[in-house]
Amino acid sequence: MKRRDIAFLAFGGVLGLVVALVLLTSPDIQRALSGTAMGIDAEPAYLIVDNEQAQQWLLSVYPDDEEAILSAFANAGRLATTTTFPETFREVEADINQLSDRAFAALTGRLPDADAEPSFALPDALLTDTAAGDIVSCVGLDENPYNFDGYSVELYMEIPSTQLVNLPSEWATHDDPMSRSLFWQRLACHALTGDMGERSR
Repeated sequence: MKRRDIAFLAFGGVLGLVVALVLLTSPDIQRALSGTAMGIDAEPAYLIVDNEQAQQWLLSVYPDDEEAILSAFANAGRLATTTTFPETFREVEADINQLSDRAFAALTGRLPDADAEPSFALPDALLTDTAAGDIVSCVGLDENPYNFDGYSVELYMEIPSTQLVNLPSEWATHDDPMSRSLFWQRLACHALTGDMGERSR
């Protein structure tokens, strides 16, 4: 084999390795490839639901649980002003999980853990197609120092864009997932993948 042939083979191998690494490390490419493999065509949509809108929404979904929901929001909100975050988080973790569980159930009509005993009545799913793409529901802390109102605990969602028609029009959409934000701290998350697999993260 000539030296030129060996050089071309080596160059091709290196180039192939670089392309493979890019494909494996890019979330957008991974999503596109896995979506194609599973027949999922919908692009993801990213939403932030502020505290007031989130309260109104969950109270409308669970009208018999007003006291529990308002208490959970009030307790979780302590994280926006605390000076002892780890201690406060331990104190309000159950409230954060309750809000995360309820938001996920309101979107999908199911619990994050299918084997768990529900502690509240399961509502009808807000989304009409839970197989069109990944569904993520989170409670997180927005620590953007440029917010005039200070830090805030908010609901965050990722849903198939085809399902936006089922959500309130006043909910704000974002161009990118909050995982790319420097000021976003995820507190609790549940996800339902497009192939109907469940996971908490």
